[in-house]
Amino acid sequence: MTTYYKVLSRGHRACHGGTYHYTPGRWTKRLTTKACESGYHVATLEQLSRWLYVDSPDLLPLEVWEVEAEGVVDAGDKCVCERIRITRLLGTADEYDLRWIASIFAEQVLHN
Repeated sequence: MTTYYKVLSRGHRACHGGTYHYTPGRWTKRLTTKACESGYHVATLEQLSRWLYVDSPDLLPLEVWEVEAEGVVDAGDKCVCERIRITRLLGTADEYDLRWIASIFAEQVLHN
């Protein structure tokens, strides 16, 4: 069974498009899926690093949630789902955490 993750801004709000406010433990309304247009976007562990950013500092800290998902379709750099529910907060990341993560990624690239 695949584990899925959702990156949100503080207060369980969407931060990569959309204005949805998620409620822990509550299923979202079921939607027809079409990547980048309709559906709820989540990531596998392999896709997660692509989504650890924000466009504006007022969205920090980021929240990384484990989610349950139904109707999942892999869209390459993310998965799109008919409905999801956020179930467990795994952690948060502020500006300093994100810079630290970026430095680790950069170091890995330099050594390869």
